[in-house]
Parts: sequence; C-alpha cells; structure tokens
Amino acid sequence: LEMASAENDGLLHAKETPWKFGNGVTYSCPWDFQLPSVLGYSLFVASNPFKRHGAPTEFSEHQVKNGCEFPTFEPNTVWLTWLGHASCLFTFYGDSPAGDNSTVRVLCDPNFSNFIGPTRFTGSSRHIPSACQVGDLPEIHALCISHNHMDHMDEKTLKELAKKMPNIQCFVPAGDRMIMQKFGFKDIQELKWWQAAEETVKGLSVTFTPASHWSGRGAMDRNCSLWGSFVLQFGQHSAFFAGDTGYQDRIFKDIGQNFGPFSLSAIPIGCYEPREVFSVQHACPSEAVIIHQEVRSKLSVGIHWGAFRMTTREGLLQPPEDLREAMEEARQRRQNVAEFRTIKVGEKICWPLPPAAAHL
Repeated sequence: LEMASAENDGLLHAKETPWKFGNGVTYSCPWDFQLPSVLGYSLFVASNPFKRHGAPTEFSEHQVKNGCEFPTFEPNTVWLTWLGHASCLFTFYGDSPAGDNSTVRVLCDPNFSNFIGPTRFTGSSRHIPSACQVGDLPEIHALCISHNHMDHMDEKTLKELAKKMPNIQCFVPAGDRMIMQKFGFKDIQELKWWQAAEETVKGLSVTFTPASHWSGRGAMDRNCSLWGSFVLQFGQHSAFFAGDTGYQDRIFKDIGQNFGPFSLSAIPIGCYEPREVFSVQHACPSEAVIIHQEVRSKLSVGIHWGAFRMTTREGLLQPPEDLREAMEEARQRRQNVAEFRTIKVGEKICWPLPPAAAHL
C-alpha cells in the first residue's frame, strides 16, 4: 500500500523551499494557488456583513438528541460519526467482536471548543454545539490531523486528549511534530503526500494524500508545515478524510485511481463564498460532489459547515442546501451518482448502508 515518494512517480508532490527566516522549509502546492493579499483579505473581512461573534446558538434540528451516537459492533462495516465542524470519528469493525484487531477507531481533526482563533477579536464562536467532549470518547487508536489551522488543530481539545490518551498514535503533516509534542503526545509520525505510515496500530493502514490548502497558526509560520488528506484502510474497507481543501483537477483523480473505491468519505462543503476569495482553499458543494466522484466514494458525508461562522458570506446552514442542489444537478447529468449527504452533529452512518437507509 505504500506509495512511492520520488518526484518521478507520476504524482503531484508539494514543493519545498528553504525557509527565509531560519532552518527548515516552507511548502507550496505544485499548481496555481493564489491566496488573496493580506490587505485584500483584511478589507474583505472588514466588509463582511455577517456577525461573527456572540454566544453559541442552538440549532436543535441539526443535532442528535441526548448525546453522540457511537456505533456498536457490526461485522465488516465502517462507520463515521460526525462530531461537528471537521471533527470525525471513523470506526472499522472486522469479522468478529473477539480479538485484538476486531475494532479500530480513528479520530480526525478533533475540535470540541466553543471558540476558535488567536484572540476574541480575530476568531469565531461556535454556533452548533459540539457533539461531545474528550471525556465522552471511547478508546481511540489513531489520531489524524490534516493541517495546523486552529479550527482543525485545536489546542484545548488536543491537550485534553493527550492527557486522557497520551500513548495514542498520531499522524500529522510534515512540520507539525513539535507542536503535537507540546500538546503532550508521544507517538507521532510526520508524513508527506503519498507517504504511508509505518508500524501502525492493529494493522490499520494510514496514507497521507494531497489537498489544495495551506498552513499556519501565526504571522511567522505560513506554510512551514504541510497540509493534506488521509486514506484509511482496515479489513474490507477504506475511508477517505479530505480535511480542508479546494478543488484541484488532478489530485482527487490520483487518489481515486490509487486507493479507491472508498466505502465512506468525509468531504468539506462549507466556507466557500465568495469564490474569488476562497476557491483555491475551500471547495464549494458542487466541487465537493466532483471530489466525491473522482475519489470513487460509495458514500460521502459533508463536513466543515455549521459550527463556526468563519469569515465567509454563505449562510451558516446554506451548505447542505447547496449540496442537495449540486447532487440533483449531477444526477440529471449522469446516472448512478453515489450517495453524498449531510447528517446531524453527533449522528453516525455506516457502509454498507442498512437496507432501509439505502433508499433514503
């Protein structure tokens, strides 16, 4: 399953450039990737008509009642529990409930905090509450972090997780080992695009794959660590966690050709308007449908919406509506488009789908 890491393998690899402020490197996408200028983005944020702060608001129709749905053993299935924003728990079940390799749980980009951002003046409050807290989680066997932006690498959540599960196996982009060590984790593997992790727990296969995005937690560390997505494989099933990404017309085809089809995928659908500001870094729902098709996912769930206002101009609950429209348009153009849906915060979904759910 390990992909070649050489530049002549026919795959796209992130560019590495010596960091101009010291040792180390900075990374960049090997395609046209132009973020707005600092001035341009500042003017956009200042003109944003949506209120970005205030107390969290409860949207009960988008939450599971009475806590979070964690799956119980069902042979030869893979489950996704959406914990809110981009936080996902993948649960793989083997043939039998007995034995060390019967169950593997992989937690991706956990963020259970009520606020994201470096300061109260430059961040965002949570609107739809998180599905759970660290203390509510079952045993986690692996932790995957797609990149170091604060809504995906949340300091408070990760410090609590490291305190509860200090020996959890962590898979992070190249350049993020030190910050994870500061949070309290011990078993950390840094990965570059197309690199497979070594000596993984319970026979789980973890491969880091590309995304169209960037990294940074402050003014001086722009792109000093990598970003990406994850391919997870265990038993009869594989899952794809897209993390945070814009659409790019090559990388998702390559992921699908090398690792697909996927039983279950988590693909971001939020934080996309206006397109002239966010197109290279955040896929809109119609582009998310293309990603879903190109990675060859049998069932996908839309994530990265509803929790935080961020700085975008689409409505907080607009992404699911736009996804439904995009799926309807895709089905009109092409028959047999696999299912791509949203679920409630805290809800679980599995592949294979139960017979009743398959017709929803």
